[in-house]
Amino acid sequence: MNLLRVIFSLCFMISSLHAAKPADSFVYFGTYTHAKTESKGIYRSRLDGVTGQLSPAELVAPASDPAFLALHPNGRFLYALDESADVKRNPGQGLKAYALNPTSGALTFLNEISTGSSGACHLAIDATGQSLLVANYGGGSVSAMTLCPDGRLGALASLIQHQGKSVNPNRQEGPHPHGVYPSPDNRFVFVPDLGLDAVFCYLLEAPSAKLTRNTMIAGTSLKAGSGPRHLAFHPHQPFTYVINELFCTIDAFRFQASGSLKHLQTISTLPPGESIPKGTSAAAWAANGTTRGGTALGQDHAGRCRIWKWQCAERAAANCHRPLLQKDGGGWSGVASQAHLVPQDCQRGRRSQYHESRGRRR
Repeated sequence: MNLLRVIFSLCFMISSLHAAKPADSFVYFGTYTHAKTESKGIYRSRLDGVTGQLSPAELVAPASDPAFLALHPNGRFLYALDESADVKRNPGQGLKAYALNPTSGALTFLNEISTGSSGACHLAIDATGQSLLVANYGGGSVSAMTLCPDGRLGALASLIQHQGKSVNPNRQEGPHPHGVYPSPDNRFVFVPDLGLDAVFCYLLEAPSAKLTRNTMIAGTSLKAGSGPRHLAFHPHQPFTYVINELFCTIDAFRFQASGSLKHLQTISTLPPGESIPKGTSAAAWAANGTTRGGTALGQDHAGRCRIWKWQCAERAAANCHRPLLQKDGGGWSGVASQAHLVPQDCQRGRRSQYHESRGRRR
Protein backbone atom coordinates (compact mmCIF):
# COMPACT_ATOMS: atom_id res chain seq x y z
CA MET A 1 0.00 0.00 0.00
CA ASN A 2 1.28 3.42 -0.92
CA LEU A 3 0.95 5.40 2.32
CA LEU A 4 1.19 8.68 0.49
CA ARG A 5 -2.29 7.96 -0.82
CA VAL A 6 -3.75 7.51 2.62
CA ILE A 7 -5.52 10.45 4.20
CA PHE A 8 -3.91 10.50 7.62
CA SER A 9 -5.82 11.68 10.64
CA LEU A 10 -4.69 14.58 12.78
CA CYS A 11 -2.97 12.34 15.26
CA PHE A 12 -0.37 9.66 15.53
CA MET A 13 0.80 8.07 18.73
CA ILE A 14 4.30 7.01 19.72
CA SER A 15 4.35 4.14 22.17
CA SER A 16 6.64 4.93 25.09
CA LEU A 17 7.33 1.22 25.52
CA HIS A 18 10.47 0.20 23.70
CA ALA A 19 10.41 -2.37 20.96
CA ALA A 20 13.20 -4.58 19.57
CA LYS A 21 16.03 -2.50 21.04
CA PRO A 22 16.05 0.28 23.64
CA ALA A 23 16.20 3.05 21.02
CA ASP A 24 13.16 1.79 19.09
CA SER A 25 9.49 2.59 19.61
CA PHE A 26 6.21 1.97 17.83
CA VAL A 27 4.25 4.68 16.03
CA TYR A 28 0.48 4.29 15.50
CA PHE A 29 -1.42 6.14 12.77
CA GLY A 30 -5.12 6.84 12.81
CA THR A 31 -6.66 7.19 9.35
CA TYR A 32 -9.82 8.00 7.47
CA THR A 33 -11.28 4.94 5.79
CA HIS A 34 -14.19 6.62 4.01
CA ALA A 35 -13.88 8.44 0.67
CA LYS A 36 -11.44 7.18 -1.93
CA THR A 37 -8.55 5.89 0.14
CA GLU A 38 -6.85 2.55 0.57
CA SER A 39 -6.77 2.89 4.34
CA LYS A 40 -8.36 0.13 6.41
CA GLY A 41 -7.93 1.34 10.00
CA ILE A 42 -5.04 1.82 12.45
CA TYR A 43 -1.49 1.36 11.20
CA ARG A 44 1.78 0.73 13.01
CA SER A 45 5.37 1.58 12.12
CA ARG A 46 8.62 0.98 13.95
CA LEU A 47 10.60 4.12 14.79
CA ASP A 48 14.37 3.98 14.90
CA GLY A 49 15.26 6.29 17.78
CA VAL A 50 18.74 6.90 16.40
CA THR A 51 18.00 7.74 12.77
CA GLY A 52 14.34 8.75 13.02
CA GLN A 53 13.44 6.37 10.20
CA LEU A 54 9.99 4.82 10.14
CA SER A 55 9.45 1.32 8.82
CA PRO A 56 6.70 0.76 6.25
CA ALA A 57 3.35 1.06 7.99
CA GLU A 58 1.34 -2.10 8.49
CA LEU A 59 -2.33 -2.51 9.30
CA VAL A 60 -2.55 -3.47 12.95
CA ALA A 61 -6.28 -3.03 13.66
CA PRO A 62 -9.07 -2.82 11.07
CA ALA A 63 -11.42 -0.01 12.08
CA SER A 64 -13.85 2.51 10.62
CA ASP A 65 -12.53 6.08 10.45
CA PRO A 66 -10.20 5.93 13.50
CA ALA A 67 -9.54 9.63 13.05
CA PHE A 68 -7.90 10.26 16.41
CA LEU A 69 -5.90 8.08 18.80
CA ALA A 70 -4.89 8.39 22.44
CA LEU A 71 -2.31 6.38 24.37
CA HIS A 72 -2.96 5.55 28.02
CA PRO A 73 -0.43 7.12 30.44
CA ASN A 74 0.86 3.65 31.34
CA GLY A 75 1.56 2.90 27.66
CA ARG A 76 -0.35 -0.39 27.74
CA PHE A 77 -3.60 0.66 26.07
CA LEU A 78 -4.61 2.57 22.95
CA TYR A 79 -7.96 4.23 22.27
CA ALA A 80 -9.47 5.23 18.93
CA LEU A 81 -12.58 7.15 18.00
CA ASP A 82 -14.74 6.51 14.96
CA GLU A 83 -15.43 9.92 13.47
CA SER A 84 -18.30 8.64 11.32
CA ALA A 85 -20.20 6.94 14.18
CA ASP A 86 -23.57 8.32 15.22
CA VAL A 87 -25.30 7.44 18.48
CA LYS A 88 -28.62 6.84 16.69
CA ARG A 89 -27.33 5.20 13.55
CA ASN A 90 -24.57 3.15 15.25
CA PRO A 91 -25.69 2.41 18.83
CA GLY A 92 -22.91 1.09 21.04
CA GLN A 93 -20.21 2.15 18.58
CA GLY A 94 -17.81 5.07 18.27
CA LEU A 95 -14.97 4.51 20.73
CA LYS A 96 -12.66 1.48 20.78
CA ALA A 97 -10.13 0.23 23.34
CA TYR A 98 -7.09 -1.91 22.52
CA ALA A 99 -4.41 -3.63 24.58
CA LEU A 100 -0.92 -2.85 23.29
CA ASN A 101 1.73 -5.57 23.15
CA PRO A 102 5.05 -3.88 24.09
CA THR A 103 7.13 -6.48 22.26
CA SER A 104 5.35 -6.84 18.92
CA GLY A 105 3.35 -3.62 18.88
CA ALA A 106 0.21 -5.64 18.14
CA LEU A 107 -3.17 -4.30 19.23
CA THR A 108 -5.79 -6.58 20.78
CA PHE A 109 -9.37 -5.34 20.69
CA LEU A 110 -10.89 -5.01 24.17
CA ASN A 111 -14.30 -3.38 23.80
CA GLU A 112 -16.29 -0.60 22.19
CA ILE A 113 -18.89 1.86 23.48
CA SER A 114 -20.73 4.89 22.16
CA THR A 115 -19.63 8.44 22.85
CA GLY A 116 -23.29 9.29 23.40
CA SER A 117 -23.23 11.71 20.47
CA SER A 118 -22.00 11.94 16.87
CA GLY A 119 -19.10 13.26 14.84
CA ALA A 120 -16.37 12.72 17.45
CA CYS A 121 -13.13 14.46 16.44
CA HIS A 122 -10.75 14.49 19.43
CA LEU A 123 -10.08 12.51 22.60
CA ALA A 124 -7.77 12.74 25.58
CA ILE A 125 -7.03 10.81 28.76
CA ASP A 126 -6.56 12.49 32.10
CA ALA A 127 -3.19 12.27 33.87
CA THR A 128 -4.35 9.52 36.24
CA GLY A 129 -5.60 7.29 33.44
CA GLN A 130 -9.03 6.96 35.03
CA SER A 131 -11.17 8.93 32.60
CA LEU A 132 -11.36 9.45 28.85
CA LEU A 133 -12.71 12.65 27.30
CA VAL A 134 -14.22 13.18 23.85
CA ALA A 135 -15.11 16.26 21.79
CA ASN A 136 -18.10 15.55 19.54
CA TYR A 137 -17.84 18.09 16.76
CA GLY A 138 -20.90 16.92 14.86
CA GLY A 139 -23.12 16.50 17.90
CA GLY A 140 -21.98 19.71 19.58
CA SER A 141 -21.23 17.99 22.87
CA VAL A 142 -18.51 16.77 25.24
CA SER A 143 -18.38 13.21 26.62
CA ALA A 144 -16.47 11.58 29.46
CA MET A 145 -16.29 7.89 30.36
CA THR A 146 -14.48 5.86 32.97
CA LEU A 147 -11.53 3.61 32.19
CA CYS A 148 -11.20 0.20 33.83
CA PRO A 149 -7.90 -1.07 35.29
CA ASP A 150 -7.69 -3.65 32.50
CA GLY A 151 -7.92 -0.89 29.89
CA ARG A 152 -11.51 -1.47 28.90
CA LEU A 153 -13.88 1.42 28.40
CA GLY A 154 -16.27 1.77 31.31
CA ALA A 155 -19.51 3.66 31.55
CA LEU A 156 -20.42 6.92 29.85
CA ALA A 157 -20.43 9.20 32.90
CA SER A 158 -20.87 12.69 31.45
CA LEU A 159 -22.48 14.13 28.34
CA ILE A 160 -22.66 17.92 28.15
CA GLN A 161 -24.48 19.54 25.24
CA HIS A 162 -23.30 22.96 24.05
CA GLN A 163 -25.85 25.47 22.78
CA GLY A 164 -25.78 28.49 20.49
CA LYS A 165 -24.13 29.70 17.31
CA SER A 166 -21.85 32.46 16.03
CA VAL A 167 -21.45 34.72 13.02
CA ASN A 168 -20.17 32.41 10.26
CA PRO A 169 -23.27 30.76 8.75
CA ASN A 170 -21.25 28.07 6.99
CA ARG A 171 -19.12 26.87 9.90
CA GLN A 172 -20.78 28.30 13.01
CA GLU A 173 -24.45 27.45 12.57
CA GLY A 174 -24.28 25.58 15.90
CA PRO A 175 -21.84 24.34 18.54
CA HIS A 176 -18.77 22.42 17.35
CA PRO A 177 -16.41 21.39 20.18
CA HIS A 178 -13.08 20.63 18.54
CA GLY A 179 -10.85 19.42 21.36
CA VAL A 180 -10.70 18.30 25.00
CA TYR A 181 -7.67 19.26 27.09
CA PRO A 182 -7.11 18.33 30.76
CA SER A 183 -5.25 21.11 32.55
CA PRO A 184 -1.69 20.48 33.78
CA ASP A 185 -2.98 20.08 37.35
CA ASN A 186 -5.71 17.67 36.13
CA ARG A 187 -8.43 19.72 37.85
CA PHE A 188 -10.06 21.13 34.74
CA VAL A 189 -10.92 20.19 31.18
CA PHE A 190 -10.79 22.95 28.54
CA VAL A 191 -12.90 22.68 25.39
CA PRO A 192 -12.43 25.06 22.42
CA ASP A 193 -15.71 25.29 20.52
CA LEU A 194 -15.25 26.39 16.91
CA GLY A 195 -18.96 27.01 16.43
CA LEU A 196 -19.38 29.27 19.47
CA ASP A 197 -16.08 31.21 19.47
CA ALA A 198 -15.48 30.18 23.06
CA VAL A 199 -13.30 28.03 25.28
CA PHE A 200 -15.28 26.27 28.01
CA CYS A 201 -13.84 25.10 31.33
CA TYR A 202 -15.20 22.09 33.19
CA LEU A 203 -14.31 20.68 36.59
CA LEU A 204 -13.02 17.11 36.35
CA GLU A 205 -13.50 14.33 38.90
CA ALA A 206 -11.16 11.80 37.33
CA PRO A 207 -12.16 8.60 39.22
CA SER A 208 -15.81 8.96 38.19
CA ALA A 209 -15.21 10.80 34.88
CA LYS A 210 -17.67 13.43 36.04
CA LEU A 211 -17.60 16.80 34.28
CA THR A 212 -19.38 19.82 35.74
CA ARG A 213 -19.51 23.46 34.75
CA ASN A 214 -16.93 25.62 36.46
CA THR A 215 -19.25 28.08 38.19
CA MET A 216 -16.34 30.34 39.12
CA ILE A 217 -15.98 31.48 35.51
CA ALA A 218 -18.31 31.94 32.54
CA GLY A 219 -15.93 30.55 29.94
CA THR A 220 -13.63 32.46 27.64
CA SER A 221 -15.05 34.27 24.63
CA LEU A 222 -12.94 34.90 21.55
CA LYS A 223 -13.41 37.38 18.72
CA ALA A 224 -16.58 36.60 16.80
CA GLY A 225 -15.87 34.43 13.77
CA SER A 226 -12.39 33.33 14.86
CA GLY A 227 -13.27 29.63 15.18
CA PRO A 228 -11.09 28.20 18.01
CA ARG A 229 -9.93 24.72 17.09
CA HIS A 230 -7.11 23.45 19.32
CA LEU A 231 -5.42 24.39 22.57
CA ALA A 232 -2.03 23.81 24.17
CA PHE A 233 -0.61 24.40 27.64
CA HIS A 234 2.94 25.61 28.09
CA PRO A 235 4.84 22.74 29.75
CA HIS A 236 6.61 24.93 32.32
CA GLN A 237 4.79 28.26 32.55
CA PRO A 238 1.14 29.21 33.30
CA PHE A 239 0.35 30.00 29.68
CA THR A 240 -2.29 28.59 27.36
CA TYR A 241 -2.53 28.99 23.59
CA VAL A 242 -5.60 28.67 21.36
CA ILE A 243 -5.32 28.40 17.60
CA ASN A 244 -8.23 29.77 15.56
CA GLU A 245 -9.00 28.07 12.29
CA LEU A 246 -11.27 30.62 10.63
CA PHE A 247 -9.24 33.76 11.35
CA CYS A 248 -5.80 32.10 11.14
CA THR A 249 -4.77 33.52 14.51
CA ILE A 250 -3.40 32.36 17.86
CA ASP A 251 -4.57 33.75 21.19
CA ALA A 252 -2.23 33.60 24.19
CA PHE A 253 -3.66 33.45 27.72
CA ARG A 254 -2.44 33.24 31.29
CA PHE A 255 -3.86 30.15 32.96
CA GLN A 256 -5.05 31.04 36.45
CA ALA A 257 -5.74 28.85 39.49
CA SER A 258 -9.52 29.32 39.20
CA GLY A 259 -9.47 27.88 35.69
CA SER A 260 -9.97 31.25 34.06
CA LEU A 261 -7.90 32.38 31.09
CA LYS A 262 -6.60 35.95 31.03
CA HIS A 263 -6.03 37.18 27.50
CA LEU A 264 -2.49 38.36 26.72
CA GLN A 265 -2.06 38.51 22.96
CA THR A 266 -3.49 37.73 19.53
CA ILE A 267 -1.18 37.15 16.58
CA SER A 268 -1.76 36.18 12.97
CA THR A 269 -0.39 32.93 11.60
CA LEU A 270 -0.24 34.34 8.07
CA PRO A 271 2.79 35.93 6.43
CA PRO A 272 2.82 39.75 6.30
CA GLY A 273 0.46 41.08 3.67
CA GLU A 274 -1.48 37.86 3.13
CA SER A 275 -5.23 37.92 3.68
CA ILE A 276 -7.35 35.09 5.00
CA PRO A 277 -8.23 32.79 2.07
CA LYS A 278 -11.90 32.62 1.19
CA GLY A 279 -13.47 29.26 1.88
CA THR A 280 -10.66 28.13 4.14
CA SER A 281 -11.51 24.63 5.30
CA ALA A 282 -8.49 23.80 7.42
CA ALA A 283 -6.47 26.88 8.18
CA ALA A 284 -5.17 25.26 11.34
CA TRP A 285 -4.75 21.62 12.14
CA ALA A 286 -3.06 21.45 15.53
CA ALA A 287 -1.56 23.32 18.44
CA ASN A 288 1.03 21.31 20.27
CA GLY A 289 3.37 21.91 23.21
CA THR A 290 6.99 21.00 22.61
CA THR A 291 9.77 20.49 25.12
CA ARG A 292 10.02 24.15 26.09
CA GLY A 293 7.45 25.87 23.96
CA GLY A 294 4.77 25.29 21.37
CA THR A 295 4.09 25.12 17.68
CA ALA A 296 0.99 25.35 15.55
CA LEU A 297 0.51 23.52 12.29
CA GLY A 298 -1.98 24.65 9.67
CA GLN A 299 -3.03 24.23 6.08
CA ASP A 300 -5.04 26.69 4.07
CA HIS A 301 -7.56 25.87 1.36
CA ALA A 302 -4.92 26.05 -1.36
CA GLY A 303 -3.17 23.02 0.12
CA ARG A 304 -0.16 24.71 1.73
CA CYS A 305 1.20 23.24 4.94
CA ARG A 306 2.60 25.69 7.43
CA ILE A 307 4.01 25.74 10.87
CA TRP A 308 4.23 28.83 13.03
CA LYS A 309 6.14 29.57 16.21
CA TRP A 310 4.49 31.68 18.84
CA GLN A 311 5.28 33.18 22.21
CA CYS A 312 7.57 30.94 24.27
CA ALA A 313 8.09 28.61 21.31
CA GLU A 314 11.64 27.64 20.46
CA ARG A 315 11.60 25.73 17.23
CA ALA A 316 9.44 24.86 14.25
CA ALA A 317 9.12 24.59 10.49
CA ALA A 318 7.21 22.30 8.19
CA ASN A 319 7.57 19.98 5.26
CA CYS A 320 4.40 19.10 3.43
CA HIS A 321 4.72 15.59 2.06
CA ARG A 322 4.32 12.82 4.61
CA PRO A 323 4.39 12.18 8.37
CA LEU A 324 8.00 12.26 9.49
CA LEU A 325 9.83 12.83 12.76
CA GLN A 326 12.66 15.09 13.84
CA LYS A 327 14.80 14.64 16.93
CA ASP A 328 14.14 17.39 19.48
CA GLY A 329 16.18 17.33 22.66
CA GLY A 330 16.18 13.82 24.10
CA GLY A 331 13.54 12.25 21.87
CA TRP A 332 11.67 12.36 18.60
CA SER A 333 8.65 14.54 18.00
CA GLY A 334 6.44 15.01 15.00
CA VAL A 335 3.11 16.08 13.55
CA ALA A 336 0.83 13.96 11.41
CA SER A 337 -1.23 15.20 8.48
CA GLN A 338 1.72 15.27 6.08
CA ALA A 339 4.19 17.39 8.02
CA HIS A 340 7.26 17.07 10.22
CA LEU A 341 9.13 19.28 12.64
CA VAL A 342 12.55 20.72 11.88
CA PRO A 343 14.60 22.41 14.62
CA GLN A 344 15.25 26.11 14.15
CA ASP A 345 15.97 28.92 16.55
CA CYS A 346 13.49 31.61 17.42
CA GLN A 347 13.32 34.44 19.90
CA ARG A 348 10.90 34.58 22.78
CA GLY A 349 7.71 36.55 22.33
CA ARG A 350 7.42 36.79 18.56
CA ARG A 351 7.19 34.75 15.39
CA SER A 352 10.78 34.92 14.20
CA GLN A 353 10.65 32.15 11.63
CA TYR A 354 8.08 31.27 9.02
CA HIS A 355 8.22 28.37 6.64
CA GLU A 356 5.85 27.23 3.96
CA SER A 357 5.98 24.19 1.73
CA ARG A 358 3.75 23.93 -1.29
CA GLY A 359 2.84 20.54 -2.63
CA ARG A 360 -0.03 18.47 -3.86
CA ARG A 361 -1.70 16.27 -1.30
CA ARG A 362 -1.55 12.64 -2.26
